[in-house]
Amino acid sequence: MRARSWLAIVGVAGWLGAPGAGVAAASPRIFRVGLLSPASHARPEAIADRFLDGQKALLDAPIVELGHPAISPVERGWVARYRQELGGVPVIGAGVTLRIDGSGRVRRMAASTFALGALSLTPSIDAHAAVAAVRARGAAGLESAGSTALAIDPRASGGPRLVWTVRLQPVPELLENAIYLVDATSGRVLKRIDLLRYGKASVFLQNPTETPTPAAMDFPSPFQPTDASGHLTSALLQGYDCIDEDKTSSFQGINVHICTVEQEATADTNGDYTRYQPAVEPWKTPLNGCPNAAYGTTTIFDGGAPDGGTMVKERQPLDEFSEQHMYWHVSQVYDFFRGLFAAGGTADFQLRQKPLPVAVNLCTPDFSGGLSNLTGPLVPFNNAFYSPGMNNPISQVLIGGRDSIMFGQGPSYDFAYDGDVIAHEFTHAVIDTLGKLLVSGFEDTQGLNDDPGAMNEGLADYFSSALGGDPGVGEYAGRNIPGAGAEGAIRDLTNKDQCALDRWGEVHQDSQAFSAGLWGARVAIAGDPHAASFDAAKAKLYDRAVLAAIESFGDTPDMPTTAQAVADEAGMLLDASAKQAALDSFAAHAILPSCARVIDWSGKKKDILFLDGIDAPSAPAGAGRVPGYLQWKVDVPDGQDSITAQMNVVSGGGNPLGGSTPPKLELAVGPAGMPITWVVGTDSGNQATTAPFSGATGMVTATLSGLSPGPNYVMILNSGGSGSVGEEITFSTVCSQAMGCATADAGMDGGVVPPKSGGCSCELGGPSRLALAPLAFALLVLLGLALRRRRA
Repeated sequence: MRARSWLAIVGVAGWLGAPGAGVAAASPRIFRVGLLSPASHARPEAIADRFLDGQKALLDAPIVELGHPAISPVERGWVARYRQELGGVPVIGAGVTLRIDGSGRVRRMAASTFALGALSLTPSIDAHAAVAAVRARGAAGLESAGSTALAIDPRASGGPRLVWTVRLQPVPELLENAIYLVDATSGRVLKRIDLLRYGKASVFLQNPTETPTPAAMDFPSPFQPTDASGHLTSALLQGYDCIDEDKTSSFQGINVHICTVEQEATADTNGDYTRYQPAVEPWKTPLNGCPNAAYGTTTIFDGGAPDGGTMVKERQPLDEFSEQHMYWHVSQVYDFFRGLFAAGGTADFQLRQKPLPVAVNLCTPDFSGGLSNLTGPLVPFNNAFYSPGMNNPISQVLIGGRDSIMFGQGPSYDFAYDGDVIAHEFTHAVIDTLGKLLVSGFEDTQGLNDDPGAMNEGLADYFSSALGGDPGVGEYAGRNIPGAGAEGAIRDLTNKDQCALDRWGEVHQDSQAFSAGLWGARVAIAGDPHAASFDAAKAKLYDRAVLAAIESFGDTPDMPTTAQAVADEAGMLLDASAKQAALDSFAAHAILPSCARVIDWSGKKKDILFLDGIDAPSAPAGAGRVPGYLQWKVDVPDGQDSITAQMNVVSGGGNPLGGSTPPKLELAVGPAGMPITWVVGTDSGNQATTAPFSGATGMVTATLSGLSPGPNYVMILNSGGSGSVGEEITFSTVCSQAMGCATADAGMDGGVVPPKSGGCSCELGGPSRLALAPLAFALLVLLGLALRRRRA
């Protein structure tokens, strides 16, 4: 069942270029699939080098800038990955990836390379100045070894730029984990890349909805706790609880109340954790929903109340059940992936972080009031996330920190009770360890493209469902969504979403067509997991095919190329019918043969569209204007000449520690009868004209006049920094001329339609406003927005 509202999805908690001077041509994203080279018994490095030498005419970068390939064993073959560097400085997201099968044949090629010319590699500012610029923007976290490194951003607005990458120590308790790109010449902060993805144990085998009584279960090897004190610690995992100890920390001179991550659950004399039992849920949120060892007492916060007076804070008891429950489930998912990797030839797969910290009961400051009450009582975090840390590669730039997964208590239902959510977040850790899908999106000729982030979420949902044997994701945690119902899944992999039609520009929503394509192929190949005819062996082979496709991703994959890769791997591991089943499933969701991000306007309003600005993760560094995630084809009837767009706009607030400029929205139209084609690396495309919207918030309109009858393609652009959301987007056409507009009807006198009541019009749909609440600062999401889906 699909959830019908999203109390804020992300947390209630080939390229075309005609560059001008100084603008490097963005290489076409090359993707080739098939038997691209003959069989060979040579070493994989030699096969890759020989093949790449024959493709050098297709690449914008000289072969010398690609160096030697890194070879990784993958299902019945290898992946060869070349990274572009200039003078030893890495080029972000640039390189070539080759998939070689067991017979030594190149099966796929994915390439994004860039002509860098005589780009200077000498920075005008040093690393300390870059860090100071980031701190001036309000970034939280401490500086540590490896906080800065030089890199080249080839997709920056205006052409490739030398940048400092700055990474302060992540503070997951404050939802802060980001990389900043700072212009190495001017010292300007160009971009912020948010990295949050969002003995026996007593456990719900899936969640309290499906298995309401906990069972005593053994920990799989090698995850049995080995800590002498009985805490949940093994070589690969470490379990924690987030405890409120009334501690505050200073970040950029601002005192902030945070919870403390500690180990609380301990084994009994038999080495078991079965004495811990779940809390009765739903529970009602008191003034403070964060667990504390001083349960039953009260604490006075001097000056913590909104009026500056004292505040009495109620305690919650420790929750060791969640801690050991989450640890057991993470060990199960870890064991599942280790089995997939082992079957594919990687005998001892381990995450980068050893042991991986996993924590429950995350509570955060109440960010809804901005900076006014960050020392007040903590509130339950209504989500879960993976936070990458140590050696997280952004174009091979190694930076400090620790990977971790954190689960919020939730306002009513504990996220750590839901096995789907646990598997989802752990899959993010696997993808990140493989160095794939590291950024949320990029610009292409159709505008902003959030496919990488959406596929990251879709893959996390897919493997969660593959492990649980059910297409519903998060039936228990989904109860935190108002109006979702007792059995409302957060997402459902049997959905009918289409790649463009159902796109919002938000990665969790936009993942659904992709995850449904993956799941539909699995069911077509192996059958329904609940049916007696289900073929578990075929299902596992298909799961391995999906994993092999991930391992062979290039630097900027999109949904169509990834769908082709999954189908190709299915054909290699299974047979031709499996390959065709995958192709057909992705085609059913309009991902194949391509995903043209154009909606034919037929009068059906667009409920939600994210209108990202120049500070958005998918926007090019230094951009002055950002295109939309999609465009509409609006037919202007004969005798009319204008299009009016109308929508309700909610402006994003950004991080109050950093701030952002308001949105500046325009409606653009392409040349008559032609789509808008964006020129990558610039602030413009082939739009014929634009018109400003009447405001930045609330109900706004924009009108384009002087248009020709017939198809016209329109897109919403944003020149402001703040990410905004448009809801209930509609279009109407009208004749804007008092004396009427030209018509092709020869029967009319002079070819002019006389006006009716001040002008002829054709209304194609009307908006209705929804009540919206502010954007939560760290997650950049709208709180209280009544939508249809949410994140896990």
